[in-house]
This record gives sequence, C-alpha cells and structure tokens, in this order.
Amino acid sequence: MVNEPTESLTLFEGALGLLSILIGGGICSIPYATYSGGVYFGVVLLIGCACFAFGSSVLLMKARSMCPTKVKTLYELTYTVLGRKAIFLVSGLCVVMNAGYTMIYFILFSGNAAAFCQRFLPQITLATDRVFWCLVLGVGLLPVILMDELHEIKTLSFVLFGCTLVFVIIMGVQLLFFDGANRFNPD
Repeated sequence: MVNEPTESLTLFEGALGLLSILIGGGICSIPYATYSGGVYFGVVLLIGCACFAFGSSVLLMKARSMCPTKVKTLYELTYTVLGRKAIFLVSGLCVVMNAGYTMIYFILFSGNAAAFCQRFLPQITLATDRVFWCLVLGVGLLPVILMDELHEIKTLSFVLFGCTLVFVIIMGVQLLFFDGANRFNPD
C-alpha cells in the first residue's frame, strides 16, 4: 500500500478561506440584490440568508459530531449518513449555488468594466461590450479553476482576503474623507 501524502488546511487557513469567500460574495451580491429588489427586500433577503447560513452550519456541525465514523468532508458525511445517491443531490446543490455566485460575479464585473470603459475609453468599442469583459474574466479565471494543489488554493485564499481588505479600506477612506455618503444626495 502506497502512503500518499495528505495535505490539509489548518483551522486558520480554512477559516480564512471561508471568510474570504463569504465576504467577497457579500460585497458583490448584497448591494446588487438590494439595488435590484429594493431596500426592504434586500434587508429581508440579507436576514434570511444569514439565518439559513447559521442554521446550515449548526446542522452540519451537529451531524458531523453525531456521525459514527470520523468524516472530513461534506461528501463523506453525506455518504455515511444518507448513502451514495445523496452525494449526487448535495453535488447538484453545490453546482447550482456556485453557478449563481459565478453569474453574479460575471454580471457585476462585466457591467462595471463596460461602464468604466464607456466613461474613460469611449473610442474603444470592444472594451465597452459586456460580453468582451465576460470573456476576459473567464480566461483570467481559467488558471484558478485548473488549480489542483492545495498550496495554490491557500495562496489564492490569502490573496483574495488581502484584496477584500484593501477594497474595504478604500471604501472606508472614501466614505470618511471624501464625502462619499453625500455625493449622490441631491439635497
């Protein structure tokens, strides 16, 4: 029997990766959902999503602690408790959820990049097209999608957290020192 080296995340690295994903998704999706659906719907949606995230995390931790064997992943837990067929259900739900996140990222990035180019580079018509920016983002993300080593994903997690932190700092400085809150207020 060949001993394969097993590589895993530390608690800090796992928490940092999860935090990066949640904050990154929240920064992109919450303002867009609130803008599209209205403030009241956005607040209700935010509270609902927070309750579902908390509830599902508690359920996952309780199920993992009650499992008769030691499991490491959601798929192992699903197989142990519900059997082989349930893995397809969990995988399908993960695909749908991740496709939704991906669509939000592509919609927001392509819309913002096209609007930026329309404002500052109107003579380059290709750069003002949303489809062009979707293709640029897709090609740019291809190396990330093809990562197969855990240390590459760890590095990406640190970079994503750093970018999110820089984004929050820039937005905070803009709001505090450049009167960003009153910029769009006509009164």
